[in-house]
Amino acid sequence: MEIALPGTTYMKQPGDRPPWVRFVVQIGCGQVGDDLDWPAIRAAFTTFLHGPAVAELLADLTYVGQDAAWARQASSTSSIIDMVLGDGVASARLELPDGIRRHGRAEGYALLILHVEPRGPDGQAASPASPSSWRQRFERAMQLPGGFSALLSDELGLATSGEPPAQAGIRLEAPNDLTALVDITGLATLPGAQQLSQFMVYLAASPQGASAVSVADKMTRQMLEEALKVDIGTGINLQEQHAS
Repeated sequence: MEIALPGTTYMKQPGDRPPWVRFVVQIGCGQVGDDLDWPAIRAAFTTFLHGPAVAELLADLTYVGQDAAWARQASSTSSIIDMVLGDGVASARLELPDGIRRHGRAEGYALLILHVEPRGPDGQAASPASPSSWRQRFERAMQLPGGFSALLSDELGLATSGEPPAQAGIRLEAPNDLTALVDITGLATLPGAQQLSQFMVYLAASPQGASAVSVADKMTRQMLEEALKVDIGTGINLQEQHAS
């Protein structure tokens, strides 16, 4: 969650950064060798970024111009592939386990990071979205682990496993508070409430796990209650998004 990616405003002071959203996925994966076809891997990752798991999520989050294209960025090693969409619309990283221990990384995992600073057609920060829109975005984000696993095993031919279990994380952050990202107009907040500037949730795969719909509902309600201090007892209805 703390890795700085190219094409973002991460190096600015926290109060100077626009609101942003980050999705992280880790899939258990065998160590890669020195004889991989890295140009083919980079091409497959680019195709994945254009695929529905990423493209539909980006379309929900931010304006993407028709001429925006993913471009490779410099990285410290071939096993880390950094890509930036357009002029910083989004940034993505693929990191494959190569036997090198890196600070903050879990061993035995392939890593995917997708970082977005939502913007409108005018290039400015996008208007905050409704809770039901965020519920839909969270549900779309649940497609990322499956899509990433398919990229690793089907397209790259790497050995993946459920041990350690696949993990995912979602983080929303704004300079002042999350009302810059989430529109709570018309919702009652608790007396003395002070909205937080960050919401973060982690998930782990399990055979007894819940559906994407129920997970998205729970995350949305948790975001409203814990980060935005909304009174959940005011009859919030997120069901409209189940038909979307």
